[in-house]
Amino acid sequence: MKITISALTALLAVGTCMPLTADVTFTLDPVGGAVSGTPGGVVGWGFTFLNDTNFAVLSSSDFVSGTAVGTYVDYFQNYYDIVGPLPESDTLTETFDAGMMTGTGEFDIDPSAVVGAEWDGTIQLTYDLYNVDPNDPGFDPTADLVASGLTVSADASIDIVAPGSSVPEPALGAWAGLLCLGMCVRRSEGGLAPER
Repeated sequence: MKITISALTALLAVGTCMPLTADVTFTLDPVGGAVSGTPGGVVGWGFTFLNDTNFAVLSSSDFVSGTAVGTYVDYFQNYYDIVGPLPESDTLTETFDAGMMTGTGEFDIDPSAVVGAEWDGTIQLTYDLYNVDPNDPGFDPTADLVASGLTVSADASIDIVAPGSSVPEPALGAWAGLLCLGMCVRRSEGGLAPER
């Protein structure tokens, strides 16, 4: 009996000493994090955050770049997002929508930004990790805290384009090809045959 209790105690001690860090995945939408916008325009990123251990409370985000000209507006400060095991969801996905303030945040491009510039950087997401669901009635933010101020990042970039160039126009070559095809068909029907 003494050996069984000692073995059980050892197993419990090992189980409670296991690391309590989260295995998280953070990706941006669009894939690769490349967006484009005009001087004075607004761009942003959607995201997916996956956390399969403990409970992550997403607290803030930032666009980190040494060359960007403009202002980043963090959307996470407006919400209390919890990502983790049941009863929560282990995945949070949001598309970027400036009007609804969804996604990681928005970048307000300075009107003086130079067309053709590309600003590389990262979106850095900060979160806290708890071993009890923050929505649980017995949650204690101090006692249940595993780690605070954790960060994860994903590559992001902003390409500055001329106004009107963000929507591609039909290629001139395609229109010219269709016009030539139409003239050839008409000629074969005798409509545009040269006079003799």
